[in-house]
Amino acid sequence: MKRLLVGLCTLLMLFVFSIPALAVDVNLNINGKDFQPITIPQLQEGTTMVPLYLIERISGADISVSEESITIYKGTDTLVLTLNDTQASLNGDLINLPQAPTEVSNEIIVPIRAVMESFGATIDWVQETKTVLVDFQEKRAQMSPEDLLLKSNEASLAFNTYKARGDLQQTMQMINPETGEPESIDIQMVMDMAMQNEPILLHVKSDMTASSLQLPEEENMATEVLINEEGMYTTMPDQGWVKLEIPGMDIKALLEESSQDPLSSLEQLTEAGVLLSFSNDQEIDGHSYWVLNVTVGLDGFQQILDEVMQNIPLPEEIDENATDQLSQVFQELFSNMQADIYYRIWVDQDTYFPKYMDLYTTMDIKTEIPAPSSEEDPVLLDISLQQSGTFEYYDLDEPISVPDVSDAKSLEDIYESESSIDPKTEQAPVATEDE
Repeated sequence: MKRLLVGLCTLLMLFVFSIPALAVDVNLNINGKDFQPITIPQLQEGTTMVPLYLIERISGADISVSEESITIYKGTDTLVLTLNDTQASLNGDLINLPQAPTEVSNEIIVPIRAVMESFGATIDWVQETKTVLVDFQEKRAQMSPEDLLLKSNEASLAFNTYKARGDLQQTMQMINPETGEPESIDIQMVMDMAMQNEPILLHVKSDMTASSLQLPEEENMATEVLINEEGMYTTMPDQGWVKLEIPGMDIKALLEESSQDPLSSLEQLTEAGVLLSFSNDQEIDGHSYWVLNVTVGLDGFQQILDEVMQNIPLPEEIDENATDQLSQVFQELFSNMQADIYYRIWVDQDTYFPKYMDLYTTMDIKTEIPAPSSEEDPVLLDISLQQSGTFEYYDLDEPISVPDVSDAKSLEDIYESESSIDPKTEQAPVATEDE
């Protein structure tokens, strides 16, 4: 089970934070696009209350919380709120709020109209559909967030090769399906990636440390993955390089169609529909950066899942019944999955290249997977993941070196080697005189 925990944390790079549904559903339309956040807004005596993090996503403001005080910075404006108090301060002037900020299920909620209008947004209400219309559009150098994201993508495509350093933290909580007991695990991962567009090449080295109350001690694991035109390779303990071959699956095509790297995934996220905004500009080591917020709502996340599932070819050897069963498993797995995906992209104001990227994601899976036969009980999956990470891109158009995998073993070779060992023929330990 501990290997299952480690494996799930390594593979799943998303996560979800579940908030109980509130009494009255309120729809959101931001800059002309419907947007469904993972936390449902609520109506309190005619005032729409939204989670504090949504203010950050819409406006790009910097937010800090200290005990009862909430400070929101956007450009030259500063708004200070106090929990359970309808009086606030905007640039030192006192203002009154229609409803006080409150905390619900460990989530701070605030009145969206009063807060967003403090930073220049226009807010309207459509009673028939219970929809809040938010109009908040900024520009940088005459560019909208959509314009800058497009130019940033174009700038990244100008380089055939680049590298990235990543530092990730993951926390996973799950209910052990065998014991019914809660388990959790923390993962720290350092990654170094090299990406090449033509010919396709991806080389990833990662060092991971896993800790948990269920583990007797910390576990450390170093792995490498190489994907090129010949296929996909990975290192395995005591085996060295191993080629992963799945009959009927074109690894190269799958790599080209999927999101293997946070930078290349931005185009897919944009096509799925995202909420874009500008954060406050930043400066690092004398370089000036525009900062883009990219948020994927629930609708966009479901669209991404559907496209990924359609692009995964199944082995031809699988019969029709097995294919139908596998499709049912995937449908059950993803039908109740929710996720909140949030990027902050630091775009160099001189080159338009996305130099840094921050990633914050949550995922929640609560569903039952059908058993292989009607005589067995379904498997309960109850998993929550939280992840944050930072990436820095460097060595643009520099040559990259990759390991030699010409002697890589196949999974079939490993299986045959392990199954050929006959326990009856193994030599018994030699007894010593002391025994």
